[in-house]
Amino acid sequence: MTDAQRNTGSLWAGLMMIALGVLFLLDRFHVVQFWRTFEDYWPTLLIFLGVVQLLSYRRWRIGPMVLIIVGVILLGDSLDFFRWWNMGTMWPVILIVVGAGILLKRFGRDSWHRGAEAKS
Repeated sequence: MTDAQRNTGSLWAGLMMIALGVLFLLDRFHVVQFWRTFEDYWPTLLIFLGVVQLLSYRRWRIGPMVLIIVGVILLGDSLDFFRWWNMGTMWPVILIVVGAGILLKRFGRDSWHRGAEAKS
């Protein structure tokens, strides 16, 4: 990551934190009802962060895509788009799938390196 990308990311993160702070403060003073909206739509922050990261990289990255997918799933759950989805049941399944993916990637890479060394 270049210094310009790092500075741009810091700028967006700082502005987002200030904006959230102002909105929560206005909510506490009963100027706006931000908490009710935030409670339902907070996963859009994950989607936004994923899109910003995806656009800031010059090549394809899996991390931003994971943020976007998780954000869409959580937003769908929050807004009750997926009637069949029960987050209480599904989040352990998500953890299992992610853990299995990490292990498969780890062991697949190690066995590939061992196979290349054995041929040498």
